[in-house]
Amino acid sequence: MKYRFLWPPVKSGGLLFLDRGLIQTQNLSGQLAEGVERIYGAQLHAISGEEGAWIAHCMDGRTFMADHVVLCAGADFPELVELIGYDLGVYQVTSGQLSILPKTTELAALQIALNYSGYTTPLIEGQQYLGAGFDPTADTAVSQKGHLHNLELMPVELRELAGQPSEWQGRTSRRLAYPDRLPLAGKITPGLSVVSALGARGLTLARLIGKSVAHEIAGRPSILPYQIMMALHPQRFFDKAL
Repeated sequence: MKYRFLWPPVKSGGLLFLDRGLIQTQNLSGQLAEGVERIYGAQLHAISGEEGAWIAHCMDGRTFMADHVVLCAGADFPELVELIGYDLGVYQVTSGQLSILPKTTELAALQIALNYSGYTTPLIEGQQYLGAGFDPTADTAVSQKGHLHNLELMPVELRELAGQPSEWQGRTSRRLAYPDRLPLAGKITPGLSVVSALGARGLTLARLIGKSVAHEIAGRPSILPYQIMMALHPQRFFDKAL
């Protein structure tokens, strides 16, 4: 049986995953957070206390109490860790520009997601996405330079189908990574855990990583092998015994 997954064909070889899928992270995170109390506009000033009795202090004077704290702050994570007097070592914050193509280009006929040095998605709610840039200056401005970078990452056969970069839209986000490009997940101290640095390797595994930390907090058996948990441990750069 022949499958016509990719039009037009490209010369490069690759792996085809029939059980493929796309994760729309904003929709997924919103769905997972249903039923969970969320508090916005609370700028954290300090965290004090100990296991079973933590207090989060906000700039506007509000306080929140919890038995256990999990820090999940993306690119702002290092500053958050400093509030509690910890330093987890050298890190890098970069920015990645996502190019958003209209549905009017020839590339809109693509039926599957492609991963190469970058990635291309099929149409998602009338828009198509190319990614993603890597800017060590962490500049969050959308630029033509960023669009051209995403275009150059594409297989040559597809570039001419993507339309004019000057007509593209985009967005840029910051990402956090540590030297080994692995996420941080686990306890810093009793009652205080982290889940962060997912931008380089781990974003699609965020749910699994978060669940593993939840099991650790609850004292339940780990859902990940011991070696993986140690590879993700937030203090792995300092404790050679890990």
